Amino acid sequence: DNPNQRVPWTKLDFSCLPTYASDTVELRVDLQAIGVKKNEPVLVNFRGSDTLDAPFEVRLREGASQNARSLSRHAPNDFRVASFNTLRGGLSDPKRKAAFQRLIKAVNAAVYCFQEENEEANFRKSASRFDHIHHTHWSNGCGIASSRPLTPLPLNLSRGVAAVCHLQDGFDVIIVNVHFRCCGYAGSREDQTRIKQSGEVVERLRQLQ
Repeated sequence: DNPNQRVPWTKLDFSCLPTYASDTVELRVDLQAIGVKKNEPVLVNFRGSDTLDAPFEVRLREGASQNARSLSRHAPNDFRVASFNTLRGGLSDPKRKAAFQRLIKAVNAAVYCFQEENEEANFRKSASRFDHIHHTHWSNGCGIASSRPLTPLPLNLSRGVAAVCHLQDGFDVIIVNVHFRCCGYAGSREDQTRIKQSGEVVERLRQLQ
């Protein structure tokens, strides 16, 4: 009820998926900072690259279910790939590295892909802190880390790195970790750059085959 009150998104524990170009978006917001109670309506609107014609209403229901999700794998032979943009070397940032360590340990992936790790030495040092990570490969600000052996692939990507991950039972998988151009919207100059960069990946893989 106070249109002059401004609360930054960082205070609302805001997160969303996916982060770009989709008709369906999932949001999570902690509304305690603005005093919202159950059964009260909340108007949600977007302005910017993604824009709504009008706000839509969400009413907080009494006893709404919590969509807690398990991190367990569906089957023992599944393998998990996790991707993190660490924002300017977050793995070695003293203020953020502990949070990354907790998250990486909880995810328990076979392969981790990191973007914006712009210093190779810092990336390798940070990855070595995890007991279950024994192999790394880095290039162009992107790093791949795994508990399984990695064989680097010379794809010569402008913004990415690639390797073969040798999983158990002789099963190999190609991992391509990319950091495409950010921002913009569908059809923008930035979007056209992303399309070009993704085409580069496809062409390099064809050459590799």
